[in-house]
Formats: sequence, structure tokens, C-alpha cells
Amino acid sequence: YLRKIIVQGRSSKTTNVGDIMTEE
Repeated sequence: YLRKIIVQGRSSKTTNVGDIMTEE
């Protein structure tokens, strides 16, 4: 999951979604 956040971390909107997925 961390890798997805780093790859999509460029998008602010994606970062928000990635944060929620990481918690799960």
C-alpha cells in the first residue's frame, strides 16, 4: 500500500484516498 501512495502521492486527491486505504 505504501508503494501506491508514493506512486500516486503526486496527486493531492490520491494522497487523501491513499491515507484512508493505509488505515484499513
